[in-house]
Amino acid sequence: MFSPNPNAEAIANNYDLLTLILARLPVKSLLRFKSVSKGWYSLISDPAFSRRVFPDQVSGLILHKNYKVEFVPLPDKSRTNKAPSLTFLNRFVIRQSCHGLLLCARISPFFSGSPEVCAIYNPTMEEFVELPPPANQHPISGFSLAFDPTKSPHYKVVFVGALDPEVDLFWEEDCTSFQIEIYSSQTRSWRLSGNPFTADVFTPFHGEDFWNGSIHWLNKLNVDVSLYFNVEEEKLGKLPMLSIPERARIGYFGESGDHLHLILLHQPYPTQFDIYV
Repeated sequence: MFSPNPNAEAIANNYDLLTLILARLPVKSLLRFKSVSKGWYSLISDPAFSRRVFPDQVSGLILHKNYKVEFVPLPDKSRTNKAPSLTFLNRFVIRQSCHGLLLCARISPFFSGSPEVCAIYNPTMEEFVELPPPANQHPISGFSLAFDPTKSPHYKVVFVGALDPEVDLFWEEDCTSFQIEIYSSQTRSWRLSGNPFTADVFTPFHGEDFWNGSIHWLNKLNVDVSLYFNVEEEKLGKLPMLSIPERARIGYFGESGDHLHLILLHQPYPTQFDIYV
């Protein structure tokens, strides 16, 4: 009859010691050991464990180049040369990255009118999760990912959809009504958030930047109507914006190094540009 080794059992039940041991293993082994038990799965999946294994390290870049997506490893940064699987990109496109997670959308014909199908991919763990559809599916809509592993191991996806079924990109009015829905990886379900609100039909509610607890939707056609959404408090507000010079255009808007950046390009390009942090 098999008798468990008391020393091995003691190590397995000592999570501090177990963390020290597992942190020395390559990613491939960690993925395999997630199936040992529910306790090991929970430990290895914990973002705090990931930060300990990969402290402030970027193993590589997922580069979109010449209509192809490839993984470019960064030298002296990655513990393994193994590139994450990107086979799902024959069916999905990457909309947003947020603290190590990728928000993806299923490829559909342009102007097909088909609502987007959303998915979350974790390149480190090679986990791909296709989300159920929200209640208010509409072609004029968008998904945004909110994930802060320092505060919670769970992510949220914010969906904004137009309410009027007649609205499209050729809508004669500037504004229409929208409704926010939120998906939580903890409950694995969607729910409505707040009341309907009015916004510009060209506000890009898809794959925008998550920073300081809020998603920021920058309308490059009219920055004065840009919005932000505090995910924790579920509050919508007007995005404070600098005055954009007449002969300048927005070259970049996004989060990097825990700061939100806005880069303006001045004509003639690119002889002058301003960076606001």
